[in-house]
Amino acid sequence: NKVKVYILGLDSNSKLDNSSNSTLKENIANYLSDYRMMNDYVTIDDGKILNLEFEVDLFVDKAVSKSEIIAETIDEIKKHMDINNHDMGKNVYMSQLIEKVNNVGGVLNVIDMRVYNKVGGQYSLNETSQAYKDEVKKQIDISDEYTLFGEPNTMYEIKYPNKDIKVRVK
Repeated sequence: NKVKVYILGLDSNSKLDNSSNSTLKENIANYLSDYRMMNDYVTIDDGKILNLEFEVDLFVDKAVSKSEIIAETIDEIKKHMDINNHDMGKNVYMSQLIEKVNNVGGVLNVIDMRVYNKVGGQYSLNETSQAYKDEVKKQIDISDEYTLFGEPNTMYEIKYPNKDIKVRVK
């Protein structure tokens, strides 16, 4: 009869933050206590942030500016992965993202898309439970279902989109 609630906040840069104070957690638990069953017990815990890096290889139309294609592709990935477009615990389907990138003017085909779990330093310490294709670089294996699988207490984020989204054109 334990009800677990996971929360994430935003820092001053509108990036995910999982360092909520005990007062906030107590206030949420107190508020929810009016809506629980008599035998239920409510706990509030911090959610996990999974920071990502994307590497995308594109085959492009030679008549269109490569820098324009790269900028638009980065923008599409930023918009798709915006934390306001996803909920905690939800899967991220890469085919939807690939479709958006394929619709960028001048992109003929997405050759490859690689996703990495950025851990430590300026990033979160949390690692995905999904298998890695490369343990050293922490490349997430999305080859079977082309999906980043969410867990009930996790949320995906590209913390530094200007350096964590890399696009190569051919």
